[in-house]
Amino acid sequence: MAQQIIDQQNLTGGVGIGFGDTGSGRDYLMQGFIAKLSTIDAVAFQLNSVGSAGMKVWIDNADASFFPTGTVGVGIGGAVEIANGTLSTSLKKYSLGSAVTLVPGNRYVICMAPWNTSTHVFQSDYRDVNSSTANPYGNGRRVHGDTAFTTFVAPDAGNADIVFATYGTVEVTRFYFQNAAAPYSPATKRGSWDDTASFVDKKIDVTKSGANATIGVAETTATNNWDVLLARFVSPPLGSAKTITGVLNLMLGVLESDAAMNAFTHIHGFVTAGDTDTVRGTFLTNKIAVGEWPTTATAQLRSWDLTDVSAQAGDRIVIEIGYQAQNTGTSSYTGTIDYGGTGSDLTDGSTSTSTLTGFVDFIVTNLFGVAYTTTLTETTTLVDTVIKSPARTLTDVVTLVDSRIRSVARTLSDTTTLVDTVLKQGSKVLSDTTTLVDTVVKSTSRTLSDALTLADTVLKSAGRTLTDTVTLVDTFIRDLAKTLSETVTLTDILTSVYSGVARVKRLMLKTNRPDKSVLKSKK
Repeated sequence: MAQQIIDQQNLTGGVGIGFGDTGSGRDYLMQGFIAKLSTIDAVAFQLNSVGSAGMKVWIDNADASFFPTGTVGVGIGGAVEIANGTLSTSLKKYSLGSAVTLVPGNRYVICMAPWNTSTHVFQSDYRDVNSSTANPYGNGRRVHGDTAFTTFVAPDAGNADIVFATYGTVEVTRFYFQNAAAPYSPATKRGSWDDTASFVDKKIDVTKSGANATIGVAETTATNNWDVLLARFVSPPLGSAKTITGVLNLMLGVLESDAAMNAFTHIHGFVTAGDTDTVRGTFLTNKIAVGEWPTTATAQLRSWDLTDVSAQAGDRIVIEIGYQAQNTGTSSYTGTIDYGGTGSDLTDGSTSTSTLTGFVDFIVTNLFGVAYTTTLTETTTLVDTVIKSPARTLTDVVTLVDSRIRSVARTLSDTTTLVDTVLKQGSKVLSDTTTLVDTVVKSTSRTLSDALTLADTVLKSAGRTLTDTVTLVDTFIRDLAKTLSETVTLTDILTSVYSGVARVKRLMLKTNRPDKSVLKSKK
């Protein structure tokens, strides 16, 4: 399915950095990034003050210093003007004017400037953007440009990033954290965990299942960076060989019992070789997310690059999730995550974690449309309307008064009468008990063994295997070759193209025999 997902992001800021005032050398603001997706269609940023003018945003190529190389206001595309009333002091996403094609691994910059959205030109108007004075985002940096858009500098020793995100719309495979037992439980926990005593073993799948639930485990150790496993999620077997590569997005409801806990998401992901404890490959190795857990249950969206794994048919995806407590206290603190549920999908920042459903997205080239092998034993009647695309094995009890549209192969044993009207696209072997008062429209071949008399008229266009007992009140319309054995008298009127010719001759002989009275008179 198509989903808009994060390509790049930095959520660490806290310092207001000004731009937009002419003559200071910081008229224009840029944030460098290295693309992972081949297209982006939206960006997000957070202003500390919005000024009085609107803004213009566009995407441009960047050199090795993350300086823009294109034309001001144009770049390589995506230019959009944003009215002042639309700007926000919260992290907000803005759609670009058009999707921008990128080369994964290349350097780019988000360019922005105060802009008069009526006259469509640069407007000197100071405002602050939320930024860091360190370099929490390692694949780019913040850059300022002068009025002429020709001289660029990277302040704060080049180690600053604004709070931002880039987004692209791609096809993804979405797995939900189900409240259902894991279909297989590997013997070994593979992540680097200090505490695995109380985790739950559950299932991930492309469908939702089970009631909303939570798992929370307390920690009391004075050891800093204490890692606790909360849940392990195991997928059904892959239906065919897949290359797991690209990006993983995690949307999960999380909660720490106290701000002093300093809990952060810890995730580890790998592939088992079928239903064994052998690891086919590891696509995420003990990743610790940026952004502390809140003290109110809240959905957090986090993203990581994947290490390529060549999975085989029958292999399973396994994701271990917990927290890392970054404190040295001995007080009891509890970290909790949500799973299960059949409601709508969680969204980043939502506090409805007890009613909505968390998930993990694989944004990969060869995992799209991942197939699973499912065997079903179903008792159905043909009053059901079924549209199914997975491979299935069905055992059906059916009657022909039912109507059916199916795209699956079936073997049916039907008891029918000819009052039934049947329209079927499936292959059938039918064993029918019929009487000739019935009307049948069938596309199956049949052979007739009929006892008929000459009062019958036969025209049939369907082949059929029937054993019929008929009387002369029956009227047949059939297009079948028949061999008739008839006993006839002179009261029969025969029009036939077969042996009736001989009978007509005998009648003529009898009619033309001389009358005895005529012979006598001639004497």
